[in-house]
Order: sequence, then structure tokens, then C-alpha cells
Amino acid sequence: MQGGKKRLGDLLIAQGWVQQEDLQAALEEQTKRGGRIGTLLVERGILGEQTLLEALSKQLGLDIVEVSDRTGDADALSVMPYPVAKRYRALPLKKEPRVLHVAMPEAQDAEAIQALAFATGMRIQASFCSEREIDIAIEQHYGMEEAVEKIVRNVAQEAHLEGSNASSIVQVETPSSGEKPTGQGAEDPGQTMAPIIRLVNLILLEAARKEASDVHFEPTRHYLQVRFRLDGILRRRMSIPKYLQQSVLSRIKVTARMDIAKKRTPQDGGIRLQVDGRRLDLRVSSLPTFYGEKIVIRLLDQTERKVDLGTLGLEGERRKSLEACYRRPQGMILVTGPTGSGKSTTLQCILKDLHSEGINITTVEDPIEYELEGINQVQVQREAGLSFADSLRAILRQDPNVIMVGEIRDGETAEVAFRAALTGHLVLSTLHTNDTVSTITRLVDMGVPPFLISSALLAVVSQRLVRKVCPACRVAGDPEPSQLEGVPDELLREVDRWQWGKGCSQCEHTGYKGRVGVFELLILSPGIRRNVAAGAAEAEIRERATKEGMLAILEDGLGKVRQGLTTLQEILSVASWEGPPESNPSGDVGLRGNSGSPSKDSGRPTIVFSEDDPAVREAVCLSLAALSCEVIPAADGQEAWEKIQRHLPDLVITDIQMPRMDGYGLLEKVRTELSTAFIPVILLTANNRCEDRMKGFLLGGDDYIEKPFDHRELLARVRRCLERNAFLRRGQDPAGAR
Repeated sequence: MQGGKKRLGDLLIAQGWVQQEDLQAALEEQTKRGGRIGTLLVERGILGEQTLLEALSKQLGLDIVEVSDRTGDADALSVMPYPVAKRYRALPLKKEPRVLHVAMPEAQDAEAIQALAFATGMRIQASFCSEREIDIAIEQHYGMEEAVEKIVRNVAQEAHLEGSNASSIVQVETPSSGEKPTGQGAEDPGQTMAPIIRLVNLILLEAARKEASDVHFEPTRHYLQVRFRLDGILRRRMSIPKYLQQSVLSRIKVTARMDIAKKRTPQDGGIRLQVDGRRLDLRVSSLPTFYGEKIVIRLLDQTERKVDLGTLGLEGERRKSLEACYRRPQGMILVTGPTGSGKSTTLQCILKDLHSEGINITTVEDPIEYELEGINQVQVQREAGLSFADSLRAILRQDPNVIMVGEIRDGETAEVAFRAALTGHLVLSTLHTNDTVSTITRLVDMGVPPFLISSALLAVVSQRLVRKVCPACRVAGDPEPSQLEGVPDELLREVDRWQWGKGCSQCEHTGYKGRVGVFELLILSPGIRRNVAAGAAEAEIRERATKEGMLAILEDGLGKVRQGLTTLQEILSVASWEGPPESNPSGDVGLRGNSGSPSKDSGRPTIVFSEDDPAVREAVCLSLAALSCEVIPAADGQEAWEKIQRHLPDLVITDIQMPRMDGYGLLEKVRTELSTAFIPVILLTANNRCEDRMKGFLLGGDDYIEKPFDHRELLARVRRCLERNAFLRRGQDPAGAR
């Protein structure tokens, strides 16, 4: 060999790994049919593959790596395209400035190294690896990108965008993003990201069809998390591999007409969709975070909706009282509550009820969320010096009858709005306060004189949204122990009928579908006006309002529990019980909580394990207990699929040969359902043929464990899969106390 290196044959003989006659026979075969001498020795059974690698490493001074235990590096994989890696049987391991480390069974192949350098534009540092493992490792690491294509191809057959296909979205310009997308890659993103384009569109399509209000794309250290806000609660839908993160986020920004080159400043944009006859406006917002840009998409349904105050949950005498207030020619009505409590929807119902040919209605909003036919809507433009107060002054010169101010945020806007309410206009607006009575205190704090409040204010509505019991899985009867947890005894006596949802596919197995409002309505009677003008305390005003028939949010919620619309747990998530009036001098049984259910995420990874052999199932569950995981067993593939859909686990472990649905069928279902597509799957089987393993990896499997197995190997591979997807939290020892 050149450079003073021994020839491989001489080195093998010197180490005693082969005999001279065996080497000679291999050399004669090489002369006849070609090939490398080391490969021929392995094929003849004279030399072990690992021994050959050690010899090549010693001969060429290159390292040996074990690719079957490696976790893919997203940056390194992004440098080398899958076809190149497959053509030259090279697996990228690590990316450094201008250097790419790769594993190859033929790391000594100078021509292949040169081709890889040309394809990647980087210097290649090669290491030896097993020839038997390299093909599987490449499919394992690049399989997800192939799975993206398979996912969108299969899912798109069932889910399509109206008037188009799953590869297109109609764009809409917004005041904050009216320019064309700019930055590197904006010219023709579809040329390099066709599967990503369809993946993003399918995520948005699923969100629209499930009636999600928001979609969150949240970068984490190892993956891009996608969450939907369904009925006010954020729920994880999928975790996209990290190396697809930038492609997904860039696609969203390009579609929303945002600058993809700007990643360190917040941006806003918009998208317009047509889904199942519904017209949706999507408001897109990006925010730089530690692990990349977080993007939140708000879905606004512009289709004409048949919604009124009764549908929202305000019924009976209270609805009639509010209607009497907003049909008066002048005065102020305020709707209060936290963000996401349905204030805008309540105001829209009032405006639609008031709309007629003889009434001039004008609104000032930031932003305009829903387009209202026949109503003049003004967008706040702070950059142009058009604030709420400035817009309101201009509207007063437009001969309005009804004015809707999107939100009172400062004293100037509040004073202009109240003076407008005293000069022959009906003014509607929103305010962020806890309840109706505290709204008066908040207005005084903003600088509105008490006499002006008492003269102009007609009514205050405080509201929250709670989830409704799913009609498809509703059951009635005596409450279960879990439903009584944390419920005060006094409230238990208030409910004589118990209804709840068991959980089904229609409600995402939550037991809830849709939302209904719970309300507190304060009508300013002459007595309450005198209290307000005199600067009375909140407790005094509330006591008088209660005597006049005002129901607190909690009391309204209890009525809806008795009707079977919702549950006590939902009511207590927005209004806490502080005892009966005699033990609570203020009589305050209103809001003391948040606007959504508390998170139930324990931080422990969840594993669905499918195995038809009870003994093996029990043994694996006992082994996995060392990882502090929540293990959900299943006896066959069909049962496993149902549990995967219900729990959206962090990992799936499945046997291949099972009744009803085998492991391959289960894997294929996991990989072709959008919400489960990127959940890692480990195949567990007694059959270790290379063809079977390749089939599993080509279907999108992440690992393959042969039975019988050493429990330490099982734990190591499970731990590796979980760590790859960042489901084990930093600082936690997955092995527990061993």
C-alpha cells in the first residue's frame, strides 16, 4: 500500500485472522469476478464483519461507529439528501463548520467520498460501520421524510380543500402583511417542499374540520410540537421531527405573506381557506423563541352563522332584560371577561339583532375578526395615528345610531365612549374584568367619573365559556367518584341530575363537545345608579343587585348543570365556591379561577404496548416500569390502535404477529393518520430476518428488537426513542432508582 501502509491481506495474516491459503483462494475469486477482498472473505465465512472493520480501521486509521445505536442529527441529515445517502450508503452523523462526519461500510472508497463532498459542499470525514446495518440505519433515519410523502399522499385522498387539492391554499393580504413574501427561498418554495406544503395544508384542514380556534406550532429542543385549541383547551395533536421544523414554519410564513428571512422579530400575516363550504380567515402570528419561531394561527369562520343570545346560553327573563337595554336609543352596555370568553360573539349577536335599514351601525376594532354584512367596520391603525379614541371621535361625525368599540383599553377611550352614550348613541364595548360589579371599580380607576357611569351605563354582562357534555356519548346516573373529587358538599346538594360524557371519537375522548356561555347580568336600576354615583363599595352594590335578582356566574352554571348541558367540574374551572351567602358577607360567588381546565400533563412519557402473549406483555410492562413511564397494554393490533387514538402516546411498542391486526398493519395506520404520523414505533418480534426488518423500516418503524431480548437492551432502545423525541425531561433519570 502507498504511504507505508500494509495491504489488507498482509495485515489480516499478521494478526492471525486468516490463513494464507484462505487469502489466496479469495484473491483467485477476486480475479475472476472482482469485488473487495475483505467483502469476499466475509462472504466465504472466513472473516467476521466486525473483524474486517477492525482490520480496515487499523489499516487506514479511521474510526468505527455503531450506527444501530446512533440518534440522528437533524442538522447533519438536512445537509445530505436521502437519495445521495442511499446511493453511496452513507449516514450523516454530525455537522461541523465545513466538515460533515459520515458512517460508511466502505469509508476507504475515495471516489464515493469525493462524490459526497461535491453533493454536500462540505469536506467529508468518514468512519467505518457495519455493512449489514447501514441500509437499515439509513431507512431508519431518513424514513420520516419518506413517511411525510406517504402520509400526505394517503391522507389527502380523504381530505381535500374545496375547489382545490391538498397542495394549495388561497392567500389573503392583511393590513399588516400586504406585501409579497420575501427572503431566501420565497421565489418557488413548492419546488423543494411539495410534501411539506401538503402536510401544512392537511394540518390546517384537520384543524378547520375539528373546529379548532387556534393552531400552535411550538419549537422545542428536539421536535416541533403542534397543538390545537379545541373547546378552549389546548390539546397536543402531533410532534414533527426537528429537521422538518424550518420547512414547515417557512411554508406557513410564505403562505401568510410574511418575510421568511426575518426570524428574530415578530410578524403578522393572513391566509384564506375554503373548507366544506365554509370561508375561513386565518390570522398568523410569529414570535421568536429560544428553539426557533413559534407560530400561532387563529381560525376565524366568516361563514354566516345562525347564533343568537339563546344559543350562547343567555335565556329567559335575563335575555329579555338585556334586549330591553340594547333597544334603548342611548346608553352604554359593556361585556366583560377574560380573553377567549366569547365577548366578541355576544356583541355580534346584539349587532345582528339591531341591524336594520333604518339604523347606522359602525364599529371600531383591532383587529376586525368577523365581517358583518351591512355594518361599517373600522380597523384601528396605530401606525397611522388612528387609535380607538381617534376612531371614535371620527365615527361621531358620521351620524351613527349604534357604535361598537372593540375594547376599552384606556381612560381616554372610556371617557369619549361614555360621553357618546350620553349624547344620543347606543355604545357597546368590552372590558377585561372579573365580574359585573368590579367593572364599575375598573372604570373609576380609569378616570371615568362615577356620575358619568351612573348616568350612561345601562347594563354589564360578565361571561365565561364552559364545555358542553358530548351528545354522542352522554350518560346519566349516579356520579362516579372521580366526578366528586374537589366538589364542595354544599354544591353536591344543589345538583339532583348527573349527566356526563364517557368519551368517544366525536369528542376526542374528552366527554365534551362544543361550548356554552355562563353569564352574570347586572342591570343598573335606579337604586344601583344611586349607589354607583355615591361611590359605594363593591360589596354594597353586589348585595343590592343580588336582592334585585342578579344571578352570579356560579349560580347560572349550576342551572346549566341541572339541565345536563355541562358538568360541575367545568363550572368550578371558571367560578369557585366560597360558601353560602351567610358565610360570605360579600355574597361573592362569582369568578375565582381561570377560563379553562387545568392541565393534566404529568410530564411522564406514555407508551402503548401491543402483544398478544400475556406472559410477554407482563414481562415487558414490568421492565418498562424502570423508566417511570405510563404503560398502556393492548392484546392485539386493533385494541392498540384504539388506545393510540385515545391517548396519543409518546411511543408505540408492538409485536408483529398478532390477531385482528398485525404489527405491520398497526404501523401503517399510525404512519398514515395525521395526528399519529410522527409517533415513534418499535417493532418487537421473534423473526429477525433482514427482509422483515427492512419492511418495518420502510413502513416507518423506528427500531426493531428481537425476542427473546435482554431487558437492558429493551430499556436502552426505548430510552433512546424517547430521548430522540425529547419526551424525557432534562434532569430526569429515565432509569429511575436502579
